Amino acid sequence: QLSLYNLKKNIAIRACAGAGKTYTLTWRYMAILDEFAKLSENLKEKEWLGPANILTITFTKKATAELNNRILTTLNSILNGQKIDPPIKLNYLLNADKNYLEWLKFQLLNPNIMTIDAFCTSILKDNPSSSGVDSGMKMMDDYESKVFFNDCFHSFFNDLSKSEIKFLVIKFGVENVQNIFINAIIEQIHVQNVMDNYNYDEKEILENWLINYQKNVNYLPFVKSLFDCTE
Repeated sequence: QLSLYNLKKNIAIRACAGAGKTYTLTWRYMAILDEFAKLSENLKEKEWLGPANILTITFTKKATAELNNRILTTLNSILNGQKIDPPIKLNYLLNADKNYLEWLKFQLLNPNIMTIDAFCTSILKDNPSSSGVDSGMKMMDDYESKVFFNDCFHSFFNDLSKSEIKFLVIKFGVENVQNIFINAIIEQIHVQNVMDNYNYDEKEILENWLINYQKNVNYLPFVKSLFDCTE
């Protein structure tokens, strides 16, 4: 649909896996670059518009890598005159000044394609005085976080007495102690509060649910819809 590439509109695309969302986003990116090529025609090099002016947010690092690769591959195919079937016309990008195109390729070595947490981290690091966050701080990757949490658990576990260890194993199960501890760190819950949650009997669990959720639930529309459906 051509409306997907109309840059004067804000759009939301919802589709199942494999429906072509990455393809659409890649070509919307190309549409923006084409518009930038048009706007940069009469500008000095320091004022040229390119990937640094486009922010692309993804949910996972895998999606970031995939989208980055797709955009680079597509743009190289366009600039090298390879046969592709573009969903839009790229009049300005194809006819742009050679110097601009070389500059564009160089800019794509570091595109603004990142995960949500990486984007938020960059804002905090760029404003250390306002955020109170050290500009040298970095996000742990999956391996680093796993090592960190394991070290925290072993430090905690080694300080326990035999009776405390026995108590935790009986309370949570020998295979669950470490996972429960790590989840407590991630959720920033004190271990004592975690243990308190495991002390509830069935009646207390039901009462807590009624207090926390029941009062906010209006079942009447649901019951009516269900009745209408059976009719």
